[in-house]
Amino acid sequence: MENKFLESIWKDSKLSLFRKVLILGLIGVVRNILEVLVGGGWARAWFSISWDVFLTMFFYPIFLCFFGSMVLHFLSRGFGLDIKMKRIFSVLFALQLVHLLIPFFDGLAWKYNIPFHFFIAPSLYLKLVFSPLVLTPLILLFTWPTSPGIDVAWLFTSIMFLKIYIRDLGLPPIKSLLVLALSFYAVYMSIYPVYVFFLNEVVMGSDYMFGLFFLLMSVPSIIYVKVMEEREGR
Repeated sequence: MENKFLESIWKDSKLSLFRKVLILGLIGVVRNILEVLVGGGWARAWFSISWDVFLTMFFYPIFLCFFGSMVLHFLSRGFGLDIKMKRIFSVLFALQLVHLLIPFFDGLAWKYNIPFHFFIAPSLYLKLVFSPLVLTPLILLFTWPTSPGIDVAWLFTSIMFLKIYIRDLGLPPIKSLLVLALSFYAVYMSIYPVYVFFLNEVVMGSDYMFGLFFLLMSVPSIIYVKVMEEREGR
């Protein structure tokens, strides 16, 4: 039932591509404001009422939705799994609403001092991101820019797609797990190791660049999603 509801948010809409992108961007902006207001001390160390953070958070849900859809669809086709782009995108589009719940989980964890992360040396972390652990959401427990709300959101997203691929569509479990694990790896590496440990420190070094990074990653993803939807809709 919940999967049909998520998909209907996208399928029943007659929104233009511009409006879809705008809605996703506004979700990110609202999340930034909520993190500042209710996310607690951890959130206020990362989020703020500033143009660079607003830029980043505007493009972040756009990136997650379109880039995630592109990777999932591409890998699904590569592994011979029959799932349409519209179905993948409809779920990811609806799941971006979870952004609005993340600050409240962050605030509760901060208020009640709930542990959610194991602090490890950067050198050990970089070894972990090239281990099998990174193919599961468990890697988030060792990722320093995450939070309780982010962990819950990733876990919820993983469960939803496992249900869709294996239970709803009846796709082969092993192939489905591989596709979902590799897709998670691609998105995770883009958000955390690739940006935080390379682009930000070595190439960019500007607070505005995280948002521009998401923008640049989103553009080809948007084109891919649009082309695939049109091709599969013929």
